[in-house]
Amino acid sequence: MIVQEQQGKVPIPVSLEANKEVLGHELYEICLKAVLEWKQSHIFANWAPPEQDDQKKIELAVQLAALDRNYAGGLSQYI
Repeated sequence: MIVQEQQGKVPIPVSLEANKEVLGHELYEICLKAVLEWKQSHIFANWAPPEQDDQKKIELAVQLAALDRNYAGGLSQYI
């Protein structure tokens, strides 16, 4: 499920919003970047609710952040 678009912006998956506290600010921001800049909302579309698979969600966000940091020009250059 997707949060409705606001002001023509890319919709944010409800499942990502629900896990905002699980991720913390920095990891949530990289996930938002994946949705808003890289147009990869499908990554988060089927995330479990908080308290289910939280470690896997955190690991994915950490991996996205590391890839973005270490890829020349960031993931936006790759995607």
